[in-house]
Amino acid sequence: MLITHHVAEGIEVNYDAEEKTACTEILDAVKRFGSKDVFKKVTLEDLALQIK
Repeated sequence: MLITHHVAEGIEVNYDAEEKTACTEILDAVKRFGSKDVFKKVTLEDLALQIK
């Protein structure tokens, strides 16, 4: 079972039963970031910590 937190419009983080991040979903990511090149390196800093 996953618990979903909506952190912003079109962005959600799913946690497992142990409250560890299971996945992050970003809708329309290319539109949001402007280029596919940004996906060569994606770094999420403190995203999970901000929603608890």
